[in-house]
Amino acid sequence: MNRAGAAGQEAVQQSTWSIAEAGSLPITHRQTAVLRCVMQGLTNAEAAAQLGVSLNTIKWHLKGLSKVLGAKNRCALVYRAQSRGLI
Repeated sequence: MNRAGAAGQEAVQQSTWSIAEAGSLPITHRQTAVLRCVMQGLTNAEAAAQLGVSLNTIKWHLKGLSKVLGAKNRCALVYRAQSRGLI
């Protein structure tokens, strides 16, 4: 890979992640949007429609978020995200 390609790839990677100040957890902007949908009480299907992604994409993000935050259900996911200042 040439230098321009590597620099471009690094810029994309940096723009994809935002580090939450409280706890320094790497959460993507899309994961933050999914968290907000869950916080609003939307179903997975409603969140997918609102964000313009597939149902499986929402499920994938929720699985990743649950792993990062150590949450076993949606309620715990929202609680842990709020307590860490993610949403």
